[in-house]
Amino acid sequence: MKGSENHKELDQVSVSSAEIERFRMVIDAAPNGILLVDERGKIILINSNAERMFAYDRRELDGCSMSVLIPARFSKNHSKHQNSFFAQPEARPMGDGRELFALRKDGSEFPVEIGLQPITSEEGQSMTMAVVVDISQRRRLQEERQQMEERVLEINENEQRRLGREIHDDLCQQLAAIGCLARVVEQSLRKSGLSAADSIGEIVTLVSQANVRAREISRGSAAAVLDADGLPVALEDLARLTSKSTGKKCILESEEGVSTGSLSVDLQLYRIAQEAVNNAVRHGEAKEIFLSLVRQDGQVTLTVADDGCGIQEESLQGMGMGLRTMTYRAVASGGSLKVKRRKPSGTEVCCAVPVSSGGKGGRDEH
Repeated sequence: MKGSENHKELDQVSVSSAEIERFRMVIDAAPNGILLVDERGKIILINSNAERMFAYDRRELDGCSMSVLIPARFSKNHSKHQNSFFAQPEARPMGDGRELFALRKDGSEFPVEIGLQPITSEEGQSMTMAVVVDISQRRRLQEERQQMEERVLEINENEQRRLGREIHDDLCQQLAAIGCLARVVEQSLRKSGLSAADSIGEIVTLVSQANVRAREISRGSAAAVLDADGLPVALEDLARLTSKSTGKKCILESEEGVSTGSLSVDLQLYRIAQEAVNNAVRHGEAKEIFLSLVRQDGQVTLTVADDGCGIQEESLQGMGMGLRTMTYRAVASGGSLKVKRRKPSGTEVCCAVPVSSGGKGGRDEH
């Protein structure tokens, strides 16, 4: 046999009838399940791994239609795809983005990836070699990882809320009390005509400013997006606080009342904006940061762009924790995230999520 190693080009492989048994011995040594199917969709050969995978004896499948290995919900289109493949046979790599499932003898399903290779016998018979990979374990690991990421985000969210409440209910109250006592001392000193009153007055001002700053931080930590003001106001607070605390220009462009219709999804967008702004300040060395929030064509799109040094290609490929978290938040909200370098410099983070049924004005609680 000869075959294209990268499956990019069509290879017609000649297999004589006399070589079938030898071919069977070769494919039995393959690490994946392999089936040989004729142009009628009948199974000609099946290797040992495929036997174990589908829980059939190869003699049970000899001459059977491939449809016995396909769940009913996919079998309707199987003949059409089969005819299309034989009409234009070409090697197809596994993992082409489609979610595929196979059927065991006991009726249970399992996720698979399938690669197809066209074969022509010396007699001119067209056949297909199907390479089947059981990806059940990979799926389980992905699900476990997703559950772990969900748990990490949940813990992080709860911790931010807790810190926000503590800052607001404890620290802010203490600062307010200190400010009141300092003002009483200032007034007493002024009545006595003592110059120390000016110093105490400065302390009162500083304590008042610290209290305002603490309340602003608590709003961010406690997810201001959850309160009645909504997402645009929360992002406006984020932009204002960023400008005030970093000296960078950070502005938001948004229509009033833009919402996805879901408080939880609005929160995910807010957290994505926080992460993107933080990256622009800490890693991007940006001088200006622009936030945009628009609702159009059934979607709410958040964009955070900066004029910094730009995200590095290896960061895009490596998917660091920050980028991975933003991507997960977007996908968990039913949307998508795109991160790219801007020209001539800078980074752009764009997240688009669908608007729920309440997104045209009201917001649900989910």
